[in-house]
Amino acid sequence: MKYPKLLIWSIILAVMSLAGITLASTGARIATDEGEIRLVKEVIEKAYIDGIHRKQSMKIAQTGFHIDFKMLVLRNGRLLEVDLDRWFSMMGGSRKEKSNMRGPQVTHEFFFVDITDSAAVAKLAVYKNGKLFATDYFSLYKFGDRWKIVSKVFSFGD
Repeated sequence: MKYPKLLIWSIILAVMSLAGITLASTGARIATDEGEIRLVKEVIEKAYIDGIHRKQSMKIAQTGFHIDFKMLVLRNGRLLEVDLDRWFSMMGGSRKEKSNMRGPQVTHEFFFVDITDSAAVAKLAVYKNGKLFATDYFSLYKFGDRWKIVSKVFSFGD
């Protein structure tokens, strides 16, 4: 009697171990590599923070946004798709109206960057003149060895 119970428990433990390995191996690789996370942050900081907010330079913005980028904007219960060109012109218009939003007073804070294989998401807060302007959620894909922002949703601050 002692050996069959031992055999049964050994089989159960073996199956549980294999199940754990199988579950772990079916999931994609999640990057914990700080270097890869840093690359994602750098793309967002250069293309979005500098290109869109600080320097308002389409040339800088284009370095990190994919050509097919879309921002989804929630208006009156409907989603509007905004491409980079349209967004850039919209930002320029608001800058002229709100001159206090201009310049290097833009700061940001990353809440997280999550990477799985060639896909990444990032959440960050953008502050203008010390006040929360927006909380942004970015989706990125890795093309070769470069990360590109492919989409964005957001919520305005106060």
